[in-house]
Amino acid sequence: MDKQENKQQEKKSSGWGKAIWTIVIVLIFFGVKSYMSNSSNDQAAAPALPQGLSSTDEIMSYIGNHEKSNEQISLESAMAQMNQDKGSDVQEQLQNDPVIFVMKNKETGRYVFKYKNHYVYLIREITDFYSDGSYSYMYFVTGIKKDDDGKLYVKKLDAKKYDDSNAKETDGYSIDDYNNYYGMDEDD
Repeated sequence: MDKQENKQQEKKSSGWGKAIWTIVIVLIFFGVKSYMSNSSNDQAAAPALPQGLSSTDEIMSYIGNHEKSNEQISLESAMAQMNQDKGSDVQEQLQNDPVIFVMKNKETGRYVFKYKNHYVYLIREITDFYSDGSYSYMYFVTGIKKDDDGKLYVKKLDAKKYDDSNAKETDGYSIDDYNNYYGMDEDD
């Protein structure tokens, strides 16, 4: 009888051991799987971007209401138009066609980007049209709020060096639209 009881006891203990090992292996598998999915997902690993404004019209108004960002658009459009012959088709295109674009972050679906430790709106402005239908453009960023020093971060970017793979073009605005509806009046 003792032999039979020992065999039954061994079967019970080996069965419990197998069950415990199976549970441990399953827990390790799910733990590793969860860790890998979180580390491969850049959005989950990176801190969340602030919400920012929710429409391109709001962003254009925001830019127009801040002197430094308003000057950036005004300066670029004036420079682009001065480089053209007075009354040329290109000059008219620069004035009347959509040339200012608020860019959207492809990862978040919102308009906020992170650039050099600043949360910013990214703006693309066309500066020249060519006869083959192509165009040149520049980027600038403007902070979504003033920095701790009370100044709004605004910076022109080199379009050739800036990686815009995470940005997509949204609504476009002409210089006339900007000046009439969003930009600061000269008298302000």
